[in-house]
Amino acid sequence: NLKVVEEINDELLRIIRGSNSNGYPSSNGREDAREAVAEYFSAEIPSRSLTKDDVLLSSGASGALEAAIGALCDEGDNILLPKPGFPLFQTLAEGMGVECRYYELNPDRAWEINLDGIEELVDDRTAAWVINNPSNPCGSCYNARHLKEIVSKAQQIQIPIIADEIYHGMTFSGMDFVPIASVGEGVPMLVIGGISKQFVVPGWRLGWILVYDDEERLRRGDVRKGLQQLSTRMLLPCSLIQSVIPWLLRERQVTDSEVSIAFREMMSQLEENVRLVLRGLSSTRGIRCVPPQGAMYLMIQLDCSALGVKDDVEFVKQLYAEESVYLLPGSCFQAPGFARMVISVDADRLTNACHAIRCYCDRKFAQRRS
Repeated sequence: NLKVVEEINDELLRIIRGSNSNGYPSSNGREDAREAVAEYFSAEIPSRSLTKDDVLLSSGASGALEAAIGALCDEGDNILLPKPGFPLFQTLAEGMGVECRYYELNPDRAWEINLDGIEELVDDRTAAWVINNPSNPCGSCYNARHLKEIVSKAQQIQIPIIADEIYHGMTFSGMDFVPIASVGEGVPMLVIGGISKQFVVPGWRLGWILVYDDEERLRRGDVRKGLQQLSTRMLLPCSLIQSVIPWLLRERQVTDSEVSIAFREMMSQLEENVRLVLRGLSSTRGIRCVPPQGAMYLMIQLDCSALGVKDDVEFVKQLYAEESVYLLPGSCFQAPGFARMVISVDADRLTNACHAIRCYCDRKFAQRRS
């Protein structure tokens, strides 16, 4: 439903016709692409400048997450994951023999982390703490205050952070995106990013890891070496796509470029879609929307008892069968009692979906009264 800017396609076609990007790149990514990524984020956080050696390219942010978890964790270690959280975190960790321990996010505080519960999850085999901001599935975005609290806790428990920031910059009015690295000096971090979301090209499969290691702890612990070694056994992004990166990130830094204009228009559309859903479902019995601050998702809290359904999975199945509206059950994200809605579809479809959800909920209440 969201369209890639035509100028991006044109640049890719120019690169294809140039025939200069048809060979194998370095296993950690083309040097010019890694330099472009380093320069882009160094401009964003001048106090924590990066070089090409602090950047590793990957097959999407998923590949970056796999490398980050693999480099930090050994079999038998454990890792801290958000609840609710993206299910790939669990899939990757458990596939490596790493135990998943979940920390709670509070829907009544814009999905902030319950930091009081972190220390009880940590032991001498805790290898990393995953922070997803902005969040899939919650659509939350943490302010500088909360990020500083997270960094302070990480310093206290002496745990490196894997920061999944694939929705970098994708926030709504009144909420500025704050990269965790901008407030995170003293804590080793592997920051995950990529081009899939903000440039609307998920199929291009290009992500990256940014290594923030002011005190050289990751180097001394052979994490940098591990990332390099892992890059030799993983599929990298297509060399052609890597070649787009220098141009793409330069364009993104120009305020009036077509790329930047399209990004702002996309965020305006997503924000208007959120307003539409919040209005459309505001008085619907049995559910409560948790307003997002960014990304592409909205979480709906379900009163399963009032609706007469066993759980969120039954709610989603019935809604799809009766109204042809498909949400994902919160149980997919370690969040039973919730459902996730994607807000990137067009306004007409969202309007129809909200109407169908209201009809379903009204019908469930009518059935219970009868």
